[in-house]
Amino acid sequence: MISQNNVLNYQFLDFQIFAVEDKAVLLEKCSGKNEKKLLIVCLSSDKKVEATTFLQKILGALHLDIQKDVLLLEITPREQFSFIELCRNADIETAIFFGVKPHRAGLNLNARPYHLLRFAGKTFLFADDLQKLQANLPLKKALWQGLQELFPGC
Repeated sequence: MISQNNVLNYQFLDFQIFAVEDKAVLLEKCSGKNEKKLLIVCLSSDKKVEATTFLQKILGALHLDIQKDVLLLEITPREQFSFIELCRNADIETAIFFGVKPHRAGLNLNARPYHLLRFAGKTFLFADDLQKLQANLPLKKALWQGLQELFPGC
C-alpha cells in the first residue's frame, strides 16, 4: 500500500512557509523614486522620527537622497514579505536590510551581518536595526565598512 504524501512533512521543508502579500499592497508600503535601484528595508518603530533622521544621515554620507535615490520599505517586527516578488515589480540591484533577517524577506540565504553578499545578480547587506545601530559605535563602524565596500569612493 502506498502512503499518502505530506508536503508539510517537517523533514522535507526546513524553512517556514508564509503568505505572500499582494504586490500592489507591498508597493504601496514603499516610498521613494528608486533612481539608484537601491532597496532599503527597515523595521518600523515607535521612534520613527529618530530612526528616519539617522537613516537620512547614513544616506547623506553616501551622497544618496532618501526620497529620490532609494526605495524604502518599513515593516513591522513580525511582518514578512517576498523580496523576489518586490523585484518583479521594482528595479532593484542592491538591498540593505536594517533589523530584517533574510528569511523574513523570503530569502533562503546565510548572510553575515555587515558583509556584502552577492547572489543572483543582486547585492545584499544585512545590519542590525537602526535603533540598535544608533546607540552602538562598534556596530556603526561595522556598518560603515560594509557601506564603503558597497559604495566605493564615499
